[in-house]
Amino acid sequence: MKKRISKNIERMQNELGSKYWNISASGISFRKKFSKILEDYSEGRLIDLGAGNLLYKSFLKQYCEVYESLDIQENPNLDYVQDIQDTDLDSEVFDTVFCRNVLEHVENPRRAMSEISRILKDGGVAIVSVPHLAYLHNEPADYYRFTEYGLEEIASDTKLEVIKIEEAGGLFSFLGYIFSTVLLGLTYNIPIVFSASFKLNFLVQLSCLKIDKITGTGKYMPLNYIAVLKKKS
Repeated sequence: MKKRISKNIERMQNELGSKYWNISASGISFRKKFSKILEDYSEGRLIDLGAGNLLYKSFLKQYCEVYESLDIQENPNLDYVQDIQDTDLDSEVFDTVFCRNVLEHVENPRRAMSEISRILKDGGVAIVSVPHLAYLHNEPADYYRFTEYGLEEIASDTKLEVIKIEEAGGLFSFLGYIFSTVLLGLTYNIPIVFSASFKLNFLVQLSCLKIDKITGTGKYMPLNYIAVLKKKS
């Protein structure tokens, strides 16, 4: 069952593109938060670190002049196939770094954060998200979960200054994400069943978002954190 779900989730990411964000409360909350943060802070030359199958390319291109992508897994559409912990990119060349839920998959997130700092121009901004609640995924390369304090700590010995850290989603968004992953992952290749599952899932995800808002679980059981970090001169 796990292999089937993983395979179908990968297919959904490739075939739905940016629409994939809207199948879970987690993705919806991420999109809302990222839209505001990118509008306020993103500019110029942006690099998407851990870009994978370029799920966020069309979304991110709205907020920069030049979009570039990097991932350790080969993809013919990537600009760079490299390890985020040790790239050969030039120093101080990017105005914006976008790194969504990648640091939990690297052996040394502190080293990755240092690399983010190195490639950013002085005054440039890094937008980095990490999970706090998550199921095991991309095994065996699934090493860490973060608190906001841990995120601040791994940036503390770089030139990156924390502007703000926000929560994205809460406990019920996490439960909704699990529901979405299992339900749609099992039914994606069954056309009629998937159509019904998709509609049911949408209602469940909206309910999860509302319950999170009412209960305020994002403050003490956040699904993800998003940090805005500015490189000091």
